[in-house]
Amino acid sequence: GQSASTATMAQPQKNKTKWWQDAIWGSIIGFINGFLGSGGGMIAVPILENLKKLETDGICKQDSTENIYIYRQIMDGRSQTGLVGCVSIDDYMNNIIKKHELTRADKEQDRINHVDICNMQTGPIFLAYRANEVLREIVNKVKEEKPVYDFVSEDGIGHRVWIIACEEQIAQIQDAFDKIPAVYIADGHHRCASAAKVGLKRNVLVLRLVSS
Repeated sequence: GQSASTATMAQPQKNKTKWWQDAIWGSIIGFINGFLGSGGGMIAVPILENLKKLETDGICKQDSTENIYIYRQIMDGRSQTGLVGCVSIDDYMNNIIKKHELTRADKEQDRINHVDICNMQTGPIFLAYRANEVLREIVNKVKEEKPVYDFVSEDGIGHRVWIIACEEQIAQIQDAFDKIPAVYIADGHHRCASAAKVGLKRNVLVLRLVSS
């Protein structure tokens, strides 16, 4: 998914300048949010700084193409596998993404500041969908290949990641989801609500700039 806008190592001076610009701007926003009473902005500042360091050090970088990913997690002998990608906030607002919990405004605001300042969704949202044979076949086929990441973290949990870069497979996945009437939030109601509100706020800002 496009969780972060990352720089490449081909332009180190440009990256360094952008790092400082983002860090200073994020610090200003975070200070204002913190001063006004929300801790999310202040917390997001060191996260933004750490993110930029990962980018400039070449540990994290943006893929050159838009992909969908398969992520498998193994814990205590049990595993679960899912697709990782972006979903539209329109689907959230139009109730195609179904909710089953209420959210608290104070918890939302912290996450809104976090997403807005870092310009990324640091906490993936766990969505569930009804079984689909097309999706199952694509996932099983790609999993026959060697994963691009395969490691066990310090907490003993195994992580495997495959990249779906084939345009035909991506189109098939998108078409399959277009035909699924609804998906359900299994975990991440506050993260989902906050991301949607950041998107709506930015859309309003763009409309104001265009209209002016």
